[in-house]
Amino acid sequence: MSRILVVILTFNPFNNQRNSAVWRKVIEGWIKQRSENQHVDIVISDCISHPDQREILKDFQRDLGIDLIFGNKRYSEHVYTNLALSFYKDEYDYYVTNTSDANFRTDRDLEYMIADMNYHEDTALIVPSLKGDVTMGGLGIESVGPSFDKEMQGIYDINMPPSQWGIPYWPRTHVKLYTKKYMEAFDYKVFDITGAGYTEILGSTLLASIRRKGAICHKVELEHVHQMELDDISFYNFPLPCWAEVPGLTWAEFEKNPDPLKPQLWAKLYKVIREGVPLGMSYGHYLGGACDIIEPDLSVFDERGYPKRAEELYHYIKENLFLKEHQFDYNAIPIEYLPYKQG
Repeated sequence: MSRILVVILTFNPFNNQRNSAVWRKVIEGWIKQRSENQHVDIVISDCISHPDQREILKDFQRDLGIDLIFGNKRYSEHVYTNLALSFYKDEYDYYVTNTSDANFRTDRDLEYMIADMNYHEDTALIVPSLKGDVTMGGLGIESVGPSFDKEMQGIYDINMPPSQWGIPYWPRTHVKLYTKKYMEAFDYKVFDITGAGYTEILGSTLLASIRRKGAICHKVELEHVHQMELDDISFYNFPLPCWAEVPGLTWAEFEKNPDPLKPQLWAKLYKVIREGVPLGMSYGHYLGGACDIIEPDLSVFDERGYPKRAEELYHYIKENLFLKEHQFDYNAIPIEYLPYKQG
């Protein structure tokens, strides 16, 4: 039996009633994936939601058998993902991160994704097909390099094998399924030096540093809620402020000045990427004007698309894209951890 941990991220400080209705649908979509061959545990990692919303989540816990983590400081999606992963570490065969605005359509979707994960021996991360995204306005693979079929992720075909991708591509990733070996390589963390906004494409570099690729599972099509109708989007696009050495912001503080540190953060991130280009780093995003494009040096990759100095790239990434304890202490985040207790 495969053991799968699912981390779902929530954020609803305004007490928007529609959010919690969507959350329940997302959770129920994962519960349907449970079977004789798949043990699925679910944890909600919640960032400063309104007390009424947290009571609703506690109701979900009683009804649906999920674990809860309530954080009381406003940090990025990446921080709240790592916070959840820190409670479980090496207990599972696969690890999933799921935004709270996308859910499965059938009860075999996880089964298909795991099967397609094993289709190529060097796949360590797989995502489903997706036909809509609020920031894309359509379909998309983000690219800084040669042309690629930008509608590839939108292909839903139950008979189609998975499509692999690597540097410099990165699909929209509302649901990410990781292997245990990937999580072990990065100490059961996603890179946390920035928030999620505009940085997803760095994920292909992390994969390349351990000589692995990602894949799209065309047998599974996500149902995606229009995120602007929820309250989640400000949570996801907020950059973590640790490089500027200021504490996490409460919602009230953020509301007064929603992007106080962006220029400083991008300048430092660009420096890290540019200095890492000889090892295989690159950066780009389809949103023109939001940030620069740093082209990959294709001469530093081998015929399989992996960096020739992959081990050096791996250590460079761990040194520069993951926060050190003196920069950011996860144990200092004020939280409530509420594991599900049967009966």
